[in-house]
Amino acid sequence: MKVTRALLGVLVLGLVFAAGFGLRMLVKTPDEAALPEPEPELVTAGVAPAVLTSVLNGSASIVSETPTSVNPPAPEGSLGVVTEVPVSAGDAVPFCGVLVEVSDRPVLALPGDIAPFRDIGVGDSGEDVRRLQQALRDCGYSIATDGSFGAVTAATVSALYRENDYSAPTREVESDPEASTVPSDGEEAAESTEPATPEPPKREVVVPISEIVFLENPSWVASTVALSATVGEEPLVEVSSGALHATVAFTAAERNALTGDETLVLTLEGEQHEFELPELPVAPTIDDEGEPTFRISITLPDGVSREVAGTEASWTITAGSEEEYPLAVPVTALHAAANGAETVHVLDADGTIEVVEVSQIASGGGYVALEGDLAAGDNVVVGAQ
Repeated sequence: MKVTRALLGVLVLGLVFAAGFGLRMLVKTPDEAALPEPEPELVTAGVAPAVLTSVLNGSASIVSETPTSVNPPAPEGSLGVVTEVPVSAGDAVPFCGVLVEVSDRPVLALPGDIAPFRDIGVGDSGEDVRRLQQALRDCGYSIATDGSFGAVTAATVSALYRENDYSAPTREVESDPEASTVPSDGEEAAESTEPATPEPPKREVVVPISEIVFLENPSWVASTVALSATVGEEPLVEVSSGALHATVAFTAAERNALTGDETLVLTLEGEQHEFELPELPVAPTIDDEGEPTFRISITLPDGVSREVAGTEASWTITAGSEEEYPLAVPVTALHAAANGAETVHVLDADGTIEVVEVSQIASGGGYVALEGDLAAGDNVVVGAQ
């Protein structure tokens, strides 16, 4: 496409003009350069009475006093697959009943505090047998706690299993290999020419460690595994006992803002619960990230659902005092003098600035209450623009 000389001239003049205008904006004349830079405009705030409060908030961990993991060994000769989970999170542990089923066999929850360490059956004795007998008594059965597993204990164990719709487990009794049955048809054993027939193996009741778990009574279910889970991969049931607690970790700044007289508001399952703060720690503990924290623990009321164990809850604290302080300024008005004293810069009506030494007596919500040679209505410098 052809461009006429006239049009080309117009374009060149336009470019020259634009370049000159831009250069004019960048280059100052000597007179302009001699002019002083404008002074920044001071930003001030008035000294005034104020109630100083600040809202702190965060999350609390809800934990049980005594968490317990239920993870029994797999039944002998079985892979150990969860075939039924009759309980749910938040349920009370069904003592003397089935907590979970593995490979179609029950894991019975019994009251007690020491885990079983061996299979026990007829003929066994010891403190573990006594603990089993005591648990059976706590389940309502009439049985002596003599520490000997005899016929009565075997019958009581069988009754417990029947009440839960299972047959009691048994083990084979070691028999005398020389023993034989008595010949039939009234024949004398000495006259029999047939070889002796071994007696069928006898069986006796046994309580395997794979089918019982001792737990503190009362206890509650915190979590369960899904059906078809395999024993050993993770706890089959997580159980909690004792009171529930909310654990709160304050930062150093939050701890410094608290007097200990505040109220903590905890939101659980949509409901708010108010608690007085316990004694606040003086020394911090170091968290997993290496930061100092100040931890407190608050006991939750009995009415709180056990389902909240292991969850997080939000908390809020309004820190500060309802007292009105006569001299309050934004925290940005404070300055540190060379001698370490705190000062504010007061802008007088004639534009002069007076440095006034002050003492900070309270803070909250971005403001500080001061003592010093100040009066309500004074203007203090908080910045410049």
